[in-house]
Amino acid sequence: MLIDRIMNTNLMNELVKDLTEEEKSGLEKWIQLNVGPLESLAMSVRDLASTENSAEMLLDAINHIFSEEGNEEFEKCLEKS
Repeated sequence: MLIDRIMNTNLMNELVKDLTEEEKSGLEKWIQLNVGPLESLAMSVRDLASTENSAEMLLDAINHIFSEEGNEEFEKCLEKS
């Protein structure tokens, strides 16, 4: 869905109108490769937010990430790397 929405924007239509079929194919492959993971993530987030309980759990996880404790956990992970 995300990839389709990107491909159907006015901007994308303008960008690809003068490309050869080979160039269009290459661009579509690049978009699949680079946007595909974002599409999967967006679908996962949408699924997590589909019920009140799961939406609350998602919000709690996001809040934790940006909390002081979450920041400390992130810094520890960086130190291990």
